[in-house]
Amino acid sequence: MTVSPSKIDALVDYCDRNLGDPHPWTTPEGYPKSMALCNGDSLYSTGSHDSSVVNVVNRYKAAHGFDDGARALPLRSLAEVGHGRGR
Repeated sequence: MTVSPSKIDALVDYCDRNLGDPHPWTTPEGYPKSMALCNGDSLYSTGSHDSSVVNVVNRYKAAHGFDDGARALPLRSLAEVGHGRGR
């Protein structure tokens, strides 16, 4: 996918107008070494309670580790660790 320079400029302008000064922003702990965990957290965060997301992420980490990439995340991996309320 190619993004034109004008679209990038439009996004930067929007962020500048709507997000305010970036200096006070903090960086969330997140999952800097695991795109798979980022994806799983994002998927389960839509419509779930925080505790459910934590449960799924913790089970995924126990089964697959902390530093795998997105290619390591077949959909079956999330199915294997179950939903937020347990297996």
